[in-house]
Amino acid sequence: MRTVGLTLSLRSLAGLLTIFLSLSALGGCSSLNPFSDDEGETSANQSVTPPATTAGQVAAQSGAPANPFMWQATLEHVGFMPFQKVDDQEGVIVTDWYIPPGAPLERFRLDVAFSSRALRAEAISIDVFRQELNSAGQWFDAPSSPEVSRNMIDSIIARALVLRQDSGAL
Repeated sequence: MRTVGLTLSLRSLAGLLTIFLSLSALGGCSSLNPFSDDEGETSANQSVTPPATTAGQVAAQSGAPANPFMWQATLEHVGFMPFQKVDDQEGVIVTDWYIPPGAPLERFRLDVAFSSRALRAEAISIDVFRQELNSAGQWFDAPSSPEVSRNMIDSIIARALVLRQDSGAL
């Protein structure tokens, strides 16, 4: 009985320690905050070249408009969709139509564009296109919630920050 209680306490302590260390590592880095109002943050001080093993290496070497960590995170985030165009020189990713398995009467397509190498929300735009299938078997345009794009950008930035931290480039 005593060992079980001690094991649970150690597991809880280890979990809390992991969360605390993660938050303190990110909290101390104001340049990682994509919502910071710090006027000193520019795309020049946000550019960090990742290790040669990441897919963002080509973008970093070519001077492409996308931050290499955001580029990699975006590819990972939308990788379940078929790609129509992936151009790291232009900083553009265009997907083909994707029909979710649980919703065969609607489909989605994304246009992703990068405007700078900054690791910030303002450096990426995502246009979400949605269509629905009518009873005649024809696809027609349907509105897509702006929340979808914002949530995707938030997820991409969160993943890019992890990739940046894992690269040791902090």
